[in-house]
Amino acid sequence: MELLNLIREKRGIIMKNNIPKGWKPLRIVIKSIRKEKLNEISLLDAHKEGYKNTTYFIQEFNLINKGWSYVESFRKVMKDEMWNPEIWVLEFEVLK
Repeated sequence: MELLNLIREKRGIIMKNNIPKGWKPLRIVIKSIRKEKLNEISLLDAHKEGYKNTTYFIQEFNLINKGWSYVESFRKVMKDEMWNPEIWVLEFEVLK
């Protein structure tokens, strides 16, 4: 339960019990799942995420994930300039 509260606090995710009245969850179809390096995100993918360029996306990713123990441990060992983790990319389509 502690992890769930941390996710709510860190990411501002709307959980099922916090959905405002009248809102309905979206139904999606996963089109593809792949891994890629964070710094290899394309401009098109950054735009799909709602960012105007890849720099803003990467800065936000780092800000959102700051404080997670694996991030801080990796940075201490490898130094910030080498921070380029593998991330999961999920492409999906919203069903109507």
